[in-house]
Amino acid sequence: MKIIIALFASLTFAFAVNAQSEFSVVDLQNCIALDRDEPVFITNDGDLQASIRQDASRDRCFEVIRDLNIDFGRQVLAGTRLYTGYCRTPAGLTTAIERDEHGNIAIVVSYLRTEMSCKALSFRDHWVIAPIAANRSLPRFAIRPVEPPAN
Repeated sequence: MKIIIALFASLTFAFAVNAQSEFSVVDLQNCIALDRDEPVFITNDGDLQASIRQDASRDRCFEVIRDLNIDFGRQVLAGTRLYTGYCRTPAGLTTAIERDEHGNIAIVVSYLRTEMSCKALSFRDHWVIAPIAANRSLPRFAIRPVEPPAN
């Protein structure tokens, strides 16, 4: 019985670790600009290198990007611009991966909805290293603001 419990515990732990390591939210430190409102999907090293800013911070950015260790055979660097009403990072910001019955992947981004309107920094660039689906399709972003709890 102890062996079965130990086996179950280690399988549960392995599943949890794989689910958590399936994606990661990354801070690109403004090394890649999102200049449009459509999501960006970087699928290879050449496009990644070409996307890095072309100014005095370029060398620093190469180091930031190199440290990400993206495996483009299995992963994509996905970015979207969030307009949340908050200045910079919205309250309750979470990111998760969902798969549909066909194996397609959605990057689900949630945050607490606000009535605020930050004029100076009204958006936030949100970057995720996400898996590529078995059918090789790129993920999609699903932005889901959540109503704050009632007072």
